[in-house]
Amino acid sequence: MPAAAGDTLTYSVDDADEVSTVLSGTGPTSIAVSVDAVGGEHVITATHADATGNELSTRYAFTLGDWRDASWAGLPANTGTASTTPVLVAAIDANDPHVLPDAAGITYTISASANLSNPVVVSDPLWDGFTVPTGLLVDGGTYFWHAAITGPIDYAGHTGSITTPTWSFTASSTVTENDPTAGDDTPAGSAPSSGVQAFGAKYGRCTLDPTDPHLRKSGGYGTVGVKPITTCPGTYSGTKVTNHTQMWFTVEFLIAHWDAPTGPNFGDVGYTTAAKGGLSKYIQTNVVVNCKNKNRTWWAGDTWSTDVERGHSYSAHVKSRHAVLACGT
Repeated sequence: MPAAAGDTLTYSVDDADEVSTVLSGTGPTSIAVSVDAVGGEHVITATHADATGNELSTRYAFTLGDWRDASWAGLPANTGTASTTPVLVAAIDANDPHVLPDAAGITYTISASANLSNPVVVSDPLWDGFTVPTGLLVDGGTYFWHAAITGPIDYAGHTGSITTPTWSFTASSTVTENDPTAGDDTPAGSAPSSGVQAFGAKYGRCTLDPTDPHLRKSGGYGTVGVKPITTCPGTYSGTKVTNHTQMWFTVEFLIAHWDAPTGPNFGDVGYTTAAKGGLSKYIQTNVVVNCKNKNRTWWAGDTWSTDVERGHSYSAHVKSRHAVLACGT
């Protein structure tokens, strides 16, 4: 939409608080923003609103650094105890700024041998964790595993691969696995296209995409959250979105016990706004869990969403990828 005197531009960088400025309407407006010089994903969002409340929003994301240089963490805890049907997760370690691309595929290998010969099972390429099927692991047995990860390394479409360190655990029939993603084993998807990510859940004309749990810049990196994104094709901006998001966490020495933080219950209602590229989007931004300490903690997000498009109601449910953060609760 063309700018007029009194219109506003609201923008934010990397989850920081939004900043608004009034436009003059006499010509183009240029605003310089600064981005922290650290590896990982950076996101700039901007919304132009006119005097009648019409909005046009856009979101630009880019990544600095090479995820292959990251430090890696494994779940279950190395040399710890896990169930006989554990969820295996390889993720970039806490305090490492690198970001694993959404299009990456993670293949898990688990064996009773330290050199991973004669594997018990090798997974298909997955987007996140792998649930070891029932009947493969023996109670009291020690098992070794690693992940081979392949994904894009630049915007030209080149790919790269790494293999994580090898981790081990002891399987126990007395341990119950209650990871909120147990049994999901989402297949690796293709590269995101036009902001619609292949692993998202379709509902109506729209796609609901999770985002990884992250330390929020707006909370001084002392809070954690996710930002589920509803993306709809076309410029129609009247889709009503109702979200309910639940955060889950576990600490490594309580590897089989996932829980929800006490108190937070994140509901959110809003409308998609037309954005550049023939898409309209709605982003839930109120998911904020306070860190009680900086202990290394695993997190996952869980979002149920309903969108109402011109009188028709549709529902979707997505779970985020695991992340290990320096944020305990």
